[in-house]
Amino acid sequence: MQKSVQYFCGQCQKPLTEFMDIQGQQLPMWHCESCEKAPQSEQIKQYRWAYRLYSFFYGPLAVLNMYIIWHGRLRPLLKWYLDTISMATQGSLLDIAIGDGELTWFAGKKVLKNHRLIALDLSREMLKKCVRCLKKAGSHEFILANVEKLPFPSNHLHSIACFGGIHVFQNRIKSLSEIARVLQPGGLFRGSILTRPKSVLAQKICNYYVHLGLLGSSPSIAEIENDFLQAGLKINKLQRNGFMLLFEATK
Repeated sequence: MQKSVQYFCGQCQKPLTEFMDIQGQQLPMWHCESCEKAPQSEQIKQYRWAYRLYSFFYGPLAVLNMYIIWHGRLRPLLKWYLDTISMATQGSLLDIAIGDGELTWFAGKKVLKNHRLIALDLSREMLKKCVRCLKKAGSHEFILANVEKLPFPSNHLHSIACFGGIHVFQNRIKSLSEIARVLQPGGLFRGSILTRPKSVLAQKICNYYVHLGLLGSSPSIAEIENDFLQAGLKINKLQRNGFMLLFEATK
């Protein structure tokens, strides 16, 4: 697949290159070879290790956690996701922390072929699964990168999504500020966040997930609103789905 835009690493500013998997099969997936070879921080190592294991059973476990711990329902989440894809303007949607792509495909399979999706994730294993999942949904681009160092110029994108990623980020304000940087003024940022559940048992499970690196934190709604404000993002809509929060924000 040919890139329509030349992307540059948000950390070292070198151009992203095509990724070759261990079988020598060429994948339409782009990364910074220089930064990938450089020593990684302990947080990034922990995150990648956790999601390397999580990738084997990501879909069923994610849905199970959503129902049991956060009391969320799948239908409102899928509708919010479908609306997000449908509302994407100027031909493209950046989907941050896309994971294995199954939720994206399931929610938007009817409209994905009419949009150019830029799928971004920090986990190589997740993104490789995403490539294979979304190949059937049209011609899209896949980028291995850290949300804290997005490979896009400022004010570059009108539509950005992040479903299930913000509560994973190690530094929410820094990550949201970087999203605000690449979002155009008046652009839409939509997605979902898992907030702090009420039961003591659920909170203990959340804390354990944080320890494993599967969650960055378990924020309250007030903390989320404050983080968006500090990052320069204005929340327009909030919809509760159990202890999951569906949001829409602008710059």
